[in-house]
Order: sequence, then structure tokens, then C-alpha cells
Amino acid sequence: MMTAKPATRIVCFGDSLVEGEGDVACQGGWVGRLAAVLKPNHGNFGGYRIFNLGIGGATAVDLRMRFGEAVICRPDILIIGCFSNDFLIRPAAINPSGIDEHRVASFDMQRAWNELLGDATKLCDKVLIVGSPRDYSENVSRQRSLPYGPNEHKAFIRSLCERYKAPQLLDYPSFVNESDVRTEFDHPNAKGYDLMFKDIYAKLQQLKWVD
Repeated sequence: MMTAKPATRIVCFGDSLVEGEGDVACQGGWVGRLAAVLKPNHGNFGGYRIFNLGIGGATAVDLRMRFGEAVICRPDILIIGCFSNDFLIRPAAINPSGIDEHRVASFDMQRAWNELLGDATKLCDKVLIVGSPRDYSENVSRQRSLPYGPNEHKAFIRSLCERYKAPQLLDYPSFVNESDVRTEFDHPNAKGYDLMFKDIYAKLQQLKWVD
């Protein structure tokens, strides 16, 4: 008689890159690919249950407000991915201040991430932060002209991960020198999600969190 064993619950929490937008292969982005390779849970005999809590357009502030969704899922492993939308530019032409600014102020980004990661590491002892495989948006040059840009934000997230002892994957080795991995709307396409999955799965195996 087999001994009952609960499933390992993996919660993937984030924006459209977690949701899988742009995956014309209809495989559910990198989250769907992860679910496909991990042993599914059947009854009480171990395996994995995967929860995709990605919503397109989400910012770090949104995730902080939605954190209860992750709590309800009772994760054993929590993967958080959300960077791109924080850095979308609100152009001067439509901004009341009359200047280019980030959609989310840098102070609010940092505060949200600090609170989010603090709560996440209290909820579960296996938290992985994953970044964006692109340079945050199509407005790269305009972003880099602002005081707080993608490089500064990556450095801040890395410092938070060290503080909370949470591993991170902010760069995707498989994307280096790759082409034709994005849709016209700058989301990964099927090939792009294949590469994201490859790196995220390898990181989870390296951490010995999955088989």
C-alpha cells in the first residue's frame, strides 16, 4: 500500500510573462511548460501542483496588493516574476508633470518589492525571484535617461534577495545572442518561452527544489 504524500505546491506569481501572453503554441508560457515536465499530483501520492497567478499589466505595487492570492494557494515554492510594467514610460506629452516618468515611482517600486519579498519569505522558505528576458520595454533609451533605470533596479533587487536569502534569476543565459524570440508586442513567443522555461527549470533543479 502506497504511503500518502501531499503534492508540492508551486505558485507562480507575476505579470504577463508569468501568465504566458504571446505564447502562440498555447502551452501556457514557461509555467505551462514547467507543469508539463513535472510529475502531476494524483490523489495523495506526491507529485506537483502548479498555480499560475500571472496577470498582464501587473506592477510590483499590484502584486503587493494581490499577495493574498498567493497565501490562499499555500505554496511550498513561490516564484515571483514582475519587472517590465514598473518601467513603462508615462510620456511627457500625456503626463501632468510635463516630463518623462516611470509608470511607478522608484520609491514605490522599492517599497513594494521590500514588503513583497519580506512577506514572501515569511510565507514559504523557497522563494525564487525571476526577471524579464528583455530590457523592460521598447522605450529603452528613454528609460536609461531617467535617474532610476533597469540596471539600478536589478542591483536593488539583488541586494534585497541577499538580505532575505532568496535566490534570483534576473538574467536568462539562453537568451544571449538569440533572435526571433519575441512577439511584435515585445512578449516572448513560443521559442522565447521555451528558453525561459529552460533556464527557470535548470535553476529549480540546481536549488534541488524539484526533481
